[in-house]
Amino acid sequence: MTELSWIEENLDKACCPEEVFGSGDDPGAVFRKLARACHPDMHPSEQKLAKTVFQKLTALKEVADRRVKEGKWGKRIPLPHCTPMEIGKYKAKPNPNIGDVADLYTVEGKKRLLIKVARSHDDNDLMRAEVTALTKLAKMDGPIRDGVPALEANFWVEGLWKREANVITAFPGFVTAQQVHAKMLVNQRTAVWMFKRLVSLLSWVHHLGLVHGAILPPHVMFYPDNDGHKELDSRKHSLRLIDWCYSVEFDNRTRLSSWVPAWQDHYAPEMLSKKYIGPPSDIYMAAMLIRYLCGSMPGKLENVLKKCLDPDPKKRYQK
Repeated sequence: MTELSWIEENLDKACCPEEVFGSGDDPGAVFRKLARACHPDMHPSEQKLAKTVFQKLTALKEVADRRVKEGKWGKRIPLPHCTPMEIGKYKAKPNPNIGDVADLYTVEGKKRLLIKVARSHDDNDLMRAEVTALTKLAKMDGPIRDGVPALEANFWVEGLWKREANVITAFPGFVTAQQVHAKMLVNQRTAVWMFKRLVSLLSWVHHLGLVHGAILPPHVMFYPDNDGHKELDSRKHSLRLIDWCYSVEFDNRTRLSSWVPAWQDHYAPEMLSKKYIGPPSDIYMAAMLIRYLCGSMPGKLENVLKKCLDPDPKKRYQK
C-alpha cells in the first residue's frame, strides 16, 4: 500500500474531521502536513490518485473549518455517511470493512467490538465454525488468551435470507502481516519472535483439537513498535490470529470447509488435495507466513523452516 493509498483509506474511514486532524484548536496544522504529502505535484506518477485524495482532504478541511466557526469543533459529530446503523441490539458505523466471507462493522460505544455479518446465507456454516472455535479457545489461560478474539454474541440478521452474525473483539492499532509486507522486509531477529508467538498460540489451538486452517497474511496481526508512544505497551511484541471461520476439528476431518484462492501458495499441499488436515498443516502455513515476511533465515533457523515446509506432513514437526 502506497502512502497515498494509506491516506485515502483513512480519509474514507473517518467518521468525523477530528479523526483525521486531531481534536486540537488548530485543525489546519495537520491539514498542511497531509496536504504536502498528497499534493499532486509530489506524485507525478500517481497524478489521478493524488488529485482524488487531495480533493477528499480539502473537502474534509472545509467541514472542519465550518465546525470551528460554529463552535462545534472537538465534539466529534458524525459525518452524514457515518450515522450509526442498528444491527441486532448494537449500533454500528456503516461502511464496513470487507472480509473474505463477511462484512465487518465497528460497534459504537466504549467496548472495542466488531459485528461480522455473513454476506451470503451460504456461508452461515463458516460463521458457526467460528463460534465453535472461539468458544473452545475461551478455555485458554494466561496472556496467550489475548491472541484470539473473544466471542461476545451470535445472532441472525433478518432479510431475504437469514445470515449469521458474530460479535467479536476488535484489535485497534494492530496491523496485518499483509500490511507489514507492503512496507518492509522484516529482519530475522523480528521474524524469530513473530514465529515464536505464532507457534506458541498454535500449540494451544491444536491441544484443543482445532486447526485454524487459514494462517494467511490478512489474518495474522502484529502491534507496531513505532506506534508513537514511548511508554511500554503490553501489546508490543504480540500477535493476534483472526478469522476463525475456516477452522475445523481435525480429529473428524480430512479437509477444510472453505479456503481463500487468492492465497493458494500459502496452503499446505495436503490441504489443497483434501487428503489430510492436522497440526502439521497449520505449522506449514505459519512457516509460509514467515517466509513471506522475511525470506530466508540464517543457519539452523533456516533448517527449522525447511522442515516445517516439507511437502510430506509426516516429515514436518507434529507439534
